[in-house]
Amino acid sequence: MSKGAAKDQLVEKLNERTATIAVVGLGYVGLPLACALAEAGHRVIGIDSSLDKVEGVNAGHSHIDDVPSAQVRRLVGDRNLGATTEYEAARKCDAAIIAVPTPIDEYRVPDLTFVRSAAESLSQVMPKGSLVVLESTTYPGTTEEVVVTAFRERGYMPGVDIFIGYSPERLDPGNAKWDIHNTPKVVCGLTKNCLETVIALYSTIVEKLVPVSNIRTAEITKLFENIFRGVNIALVNEFQVICDAFDIDVWEVIQACSTKPYGFTAFYPGPGLGGHCVPVDPFYLAWKAREKNVNTEFIELSGRVNASMPAYVVGNAAKLLNANRKSL
Repeated sequence: MSKGAAKDQLVEKLNERTATIAVVGLGYVGLPLACALAEAGHRVIGIDSSLDKVEGVNAGHSHIDDVPSAQVRRLVGDRNLGATTEYEAARKCDAAIIAVPTPIDEYRVPDLTFVRSAAESLSQVMPKGSLVVLESTTYPGTTEEVVVTAFRERGYMPGVDIFIGYSPERLDPGNAKWDIHNTPKVVCGLTKNCLETVIALYSTIVEKLVPVSNIRTAEITKLFENIFRGVNIALVNEFQVICDAFDIDVWEVIQACSTKPYGFTAFYPGPGLGGHCVPVDPFYLAWKAREKNVNTEFIELSGRVNASMPAYVVGNAAKLLNANRKSL
């Protein structure tokens, strides 16, 4: 089968929603994604190393707040959704999406163990003419270094035997306004044919897709989104310390600044950073940038400022309690 014929056949199955799709990783990204694809009519198989998660999903239970158990139960009952710990289940899949964690170690070095394991495991079972998309947040070059390499080593020719793409997750857990369907999604493929298959897949669940010119651009896009947040949060946290020193209400200042209709975006102070992404993702780029002898001073500085805020907040709380003769 020619690469054009293989691509056309896959695009048709995705458009007609007769494809079987594997979602690797059933965490806060993977499970909502799996359910959205299943709701769209695809047959979805979730793959996760956690037996508890797999058994829970198959029993109709959700371990994610944003995914109701009733929805999981219905999709499993309709046989549109199932879960397993075995990659062998992907052997009959038309597409696979990798949505596994990308943590950093104690030295802020990227840990791609989960991505490597998923890519290598899928390369052993995915049929020719199928699609593999990485969604995990990571540094530019990962898709080519890890996913493409895994399939090349198995004799696949990307863009011909296997279609490969990258589309960074954009989920904001707990956000009632922006969800997986109405949040614009950045997409890219290794080749033009790869991109067509990626678009065919995600257009079944996302209202607006944003194609970019190459995979490294897509990878760094997500990093910059979170670096932008992290740096600005650090700025407003430092500004809070300054305002406190001058006995000025930082919240009143931000409220006043927010009346300016241009050139200002409001961020709010807090006890540092939380969540899975913003405290981690900037250091993926900082680590990779060092290979190019590029200093990432804003990233490093914002990390230090945000890391100092828990102690600052606790210190202020202690002062207030002491002033009211109460213990911490």
